[in-house]
Amino acid sequence: MKIFEIVAPTTQQYDTWYHGTPSKKGAELIMKNGLAYDDKWVEQKYKTEPEFAPMKDGVYITKDLGQAYRYTLMGKHPDKTGYIFKFPGSHLQSISNDEDEMGNYIVKNLEQYPELNGKISNQIIKGAMEGEYKECAMAGKIALQYLSKDKIDTLLNTLDSINLVHYGKLQPISVIEVPKIGKEEFEKLLTDKVTTFKPLADYVTKYGKERKLT
Repeated sequence: MKIFEIVAPTTQQYDTWYHGTPSKKGAELIMKNGLAYDDKWVEQKYKTEPEFAPMKDGVYITKDLGQAYRYTLMGKHPDKTGYIFKFPGSHLQSISNDEDEMGNYIVKNLEQYPELNGKISNQIIKGAMEGEYKECAMAGKIALQYLSKDKIDTLLNTLDSINLVHYGKLQPISVIEVPKIGKEEFEKLLTDKVTTFKPLADYVTKYGKERKLT
């Protein structure tokens, strides 16, 4: 997909979307400038692993509040508070599926996408078929380069993604500040019997403090 082509949301405009960040500094930048792709930050963070870099001009959002909170716990940050930003679906402009989810679907249905013949290597296909995150993401990124706007739009509604890539800036309407939990408490909430992030979402609902920004 050419990034300048607009793939407008359909059902996604009726959902509430979130983005979690682990640091106060990062949260302050989002409050000041909105949620937007940062070339310099991406180049520095993914210099040695460019295959893991986010989609160009894309920012990542989820409608799973628990997953957004999980992202606030990632990395080594001294801040004891996580920050979750809220965005109404009506603010979305141009979107695509998260590349790893897309890649996982694409490699299992390659016969539907003749334009991808020879574009995705056998090694990537094999890894993605085995559920390897890196290969799924790489397959999705390749697909996004070659699939038409119409096919991207169809995939959005076929997969009904919980996670999206949004192209362009998003201005949050509120921020939820949530105390971070430690590894031990995290593992208590997400036991082997739990298959969703709902316990984390419940934690946010109970202990988070939401503050309007607009």
